[in-house]
Amino acid sequence: MKIHLIDSTQKLYDAIGKSLKEMDLSATVSVTHDEAVASIQRQSPGIVIINMSKELTDTEDLCRKIRKIKTEGYVYILLISPREREKEVASLIKSGANDYIFKPLSKDDLAMRVMIAQRTLKLEDSASKSKKKLIRFAKEDPHTGLLNRRALLDEALKEMGRASREKKNFSAIMIGTTNFKKIVSTYGNETADEVLLELSRRLKAICRPYDVAGRYTVTDFMVFLPDTGSKNAQKVAKRILSAMTEKPFVVKGRKMNIMLGIGLSDLSYQNVVDNNTIDAHMRNDLLLDSLVKRSETAMEKAGKAGRNSIVINA
Repeated sequence: MKIHLIDSTQKLYDAIGKSLKEMDLSATVSVTHDEAVASIQRQSPGIVIINMSKELTDTEDLCRKIRKIKTEGYVYILLISPREREKEVASLIKSGANDYIFKPLSKDDLAMRVMIAQRTLKLEDSASKSKKKLIRFAKEDPHTGLLNRRALLDEALKEMGRASREKKNFSAIMIGTTNFKKIVSTYGNETADEVLLELSRRLKAICRPYDVAGRYTVTDFMVFLPDTGSKNAQKVAKRILSAMTEKPFVVKGRKMNIMLGIGLSDLSYQNVVDNNTIDAHMRNDLLLDSLVKRSETAMEKAGKAGRNSIVINA
């Protein structure tokens, strides 16, 4: 547990340092606001103790600055206040402080407040992890770990909004498994599920960090390519096809070849005419719907064209 002490006199530092040492803890120290903010940004302490001395003015501002710092976890702010500044404490709590101790400081009081802070931080960490899990479960397809359909389209709309503002290209690739029904009838649902899982693994591995990939239907996957025109999108589609088909799939000791149909469509915002009567979000919704449908049509044509084909629907 990292602890940072702000504006410490030597006497206070010695007293706090001795108490923390008995709890197997230690503290770093800063004097000014700027030093404190820089140190907290760099070290991400769990507990920040602020000594409200005469030299440290505008503690409210300091609390607000600490709350704005992006740290690895929650920061618990503990104030050490002279009794004569008791009236300031309520406004400091509103500004972001969590707790306070009045001087003179006792070792037992400090130990108790630090224990409360540690307990609070554990609860905050647990709540944060639970929230992240809920968000992930809401966005992920449970079988493949890729984005589910709703999250996929939501992320695509965000990227389209950026493309619209910056007048960039935007492309979409839809990937369908054309022999999936045959795999189900020949090997069963369990094997077919393993095939989909391996397809998703290979798709994750080949996609660029900024691409948006997800499961669109039971057997179809989709990748949105920000800042990518048709020419570069074709290169990405070829890499995806190669990654998914060159190496045979081996499921439960059975070697099998997967046949894919890939459809590609693109959109250039440079060619989109701005219409002030249409809301930007509505326009992007309509453009996304068109992009998806054109990709789907191209994928269906690719499936009919034969084994492992790519069709472009410009």
